Amino acid sequence: MLKALLTDIDGTITTPDRRICTGSVELIRSLVDSGVEVVLASGNTSCVMDALCKMIGTKGTFIAENGGVYRIGFTGQPVVSGDQSVVRNALAIVQDHFSKKGVTLDLFSPTYRFA
Repeated sequence: MLKALLTDIDGTITTPDRRICTGSVELIRSLVDSGVEVVLASGNTSCVMDALCKMIGTKGTFIAENGGVYRIGFTGQPVVSGDQSVVRNALAIVQDHFSKKGVTLDLFSPTYRFA
């Protein structure tokens, strides 16, 4: 018997234009109802993953931010496995490079990211 399933979100249970496949949701709900632990994984932020877990109907376990954050169940606390300072330093170098060319780069949703 299947005990757990880990699935990516984008392009796996969604169409190429990021519309969620209702058939996938129905299948995930039936797996959860039969006792299978379903883990959602994505590059999305933790708040997006929390909402998806609730709407899809899992028990709240997810892997977010390309593996930089994970949580076990809705009552668990997010665990940050990545080091945001490394990413921020890399971003500063890239921003500096492009600013010399007159291009401004902004970090997407920094207040919602942990890793």
